[in-house]
Amino acid sequence: LSGNPPFYDETEEENTDLHNRIIFCRIVAGEFEFDAPYWDDISVPAKELVCRLMEVDQMLRITAADALLHKWIAGNGASEKNLKDGVCAQFEKNFAKSKWRVRILLLCLISIGAFKTTGISKKQGRIMTSVIFRLK
Repeated sequence: LSGNPPFYDETEEENTDLHNRIIFCRIVAGEFEFDAPYWDDISVPAKELVCRLMEVDQMLRITAADALLHKWIAGNGASEKNLKDGVCAQFEKNFAKSKWRVRILLLCLISIGAFKTTGISKKQGRIMTSVIFRLK
């Protein structure tokens, strides 16, 4: 609904042990927030459903069947505002780094010949790299 991941850590560089531990602890504890301005235009019923979906205790978490009956999905709980442009912009911003990490890792694997162990030829690897680097 906002285009942002629910669990994040801005205090540490990504992909460090400390960063990953902080994220893991937040997931286990169910620590998330509805950060402004991204959640400002999201309806109260939508936020309530998200909270119920993110419940750590599986006995208290809403089931898929009950989620489909929730008033935000089944009723008139949604906001009239079109969120698509803002959400898409946030997705692009938040996941651009991970795309580059995947591309760099793939390039490294190709350069050290790691595809030989997977049965992928160098030519197939170059084609895959070409396709991946064309992705937006």
